[in-house]
Amino acid sequence: GTPEPSPCDGVGPEFSTCLLNPATAAYANVNSYTVTVYDLYGSSATDVENFFIWNYVMASDITTSEIIMEYNLTYNGIATFSIALEDSTDDDGNAVAYTQDLTQFGYAGEYESVAVLDYTPSTNYLAEDVHEQSITIRYDTSAISPTSIFWVNSNGVWFELDATFSESGTDGTIALDYGTENTQTLSAGEIVLMGGELQLVETPTANPVNLTVVATKGGAISASWAYSGNAVPGLDYLSLEICDSQGVCTTSEENTSLVAHLMSGQTETTHGENYTYTLQVCNIAGCNPTIATDSAVADNMVDGGVTATDMSVESKSDSAWTVSWTVSGDDSDVAGWMVCMADYSWSSSGEMPTSICVDAGDATSVDVPHPGGTGTKTYYFAAVAYDDKNNMDNAMPGTDTVLTHANTITDPCEVDPDGDECAAIGDSGDSADSGEVPTWTWGVIIGLVVVAFVVGAFILSRGGDGEDGKDWDY
Repeated sequence: GTPEPSPCDGVGPEFSTCLLNPATAAYANVNSYTVTVYDLYGSSATDVENFFIWNYVMASDITTSEIIMEYNLTYNGIATFSIALEDSTDDDGNAVAYTQDLTQFGYAGEYESVAVLDYTPSTNYLAEDVHEQSITIRYDTSAISPTSIFWVNSNGVWFELDATFSESGTDGTIALDYGTENTQTLSAGEIVLMGGELQLVETPTANPVNLTVVATKGGAISASWAYSGNAVPGLDYLSLEICDSQGVCTTSEENTSLVAHLMSGQTETTHGENYTYTLQVCNIAGCNPTIATDSAVADNMVDGGVTATDMSVESKSDSAWTVSWTVSGDDSDVAGWMVCMADYSWSSSGEMPTSICVDAGDATSVDVPHPGGTGTKTYYFAAVAYDDKNNMDNAMPGTDTVLTHANTITDPCEVDPDGDECAAIGDSGDSADSGEVPTWTWGVIIGLVVVAFVVGAFILSRGGDGEDGKDWDY
């Protein structure tokens, strides 16, 4: 800035101390103070000291309805801070009024505004440029009786302002607890004074009960629960927290109509991880202290590396084989064994077919029926373990055998004599088992033959005695 003459120029030790009085905004921000000392011989020594001065202003304005706003601000800036405050009106000049549901702020129900003010500051200062600030609103208690105060931004989003309300006679005061420092100045918007006795939202009376968390096939985790007490729709919500074994948690707010949840074993869980559910009913006022918690370990495979070795297949009869094997490895996680077969081999365990499988339970052998077919085929077998979640291993073929199918065409009526295609003509007493035509059917056939014979004779005999006079009908 422009160098200013010092009031401390002089000769003598009394000028070694100088009291500066920055009385105007021109001193705001960073200042440099330079001191030069001379001796009798014209020699000199100079030192420079930089120091910072905060600017201070008390801005105020009053509306037509005589509501006063005072803004005390200590800030980093040379420009003078000012505010404008007006009664908010619509396009027709009528006073703006609001009816607002304040449930999200912890107050039950709707409330009416008693004053709506348009507030505009000359500029905004960020938090790092604010050293101290206070906002006070004064009003006539005989005109309005506000009980809460809100700031509404240009997008119509409401924010409650922490404030202390006090009254003395007809003088009402609202002291905003907007933050003394490290808070940016209040931006332009509407300041809404709401009236009515505030009804605070109480903590929920409902709580989750009977929570059950279960690990299922493929690593999935399923949870189900119920509620005790009545949750308030639109106000209460379910806080659903899920934590893994490392304490990494995710929390979501769910509708209290939710009574079940599923975690996918393919995308949301890891084999062997323990997942803990913690449920609690909450609202803006807080949470019901009664929680429900349960956990389960994700399981998507048979543990222990157990395999079937020394597999063999023997003919048990003309219609079945007996497949046997030896258990190798830790089978503590095994609930049973499954033998799967196909008329082709496979090149990797992941390609093991599962369309034809026989459950052996906890045994190490099982009878496998011959499949249908024709010709001579080689059949391949694999024995794999499954656990109590029905997770099943895969394996390469462990043994195989050749089967020659009989090329005999089976009469379906021998298999199912009472099938529709095998039923004989007649009443329910006639059975296809006899292989004979029912007796009454012969009578019908003979009758039809006689009628045909008579009609034929009648046709041939029509007309006169000579051939020329006869009328032949066919």
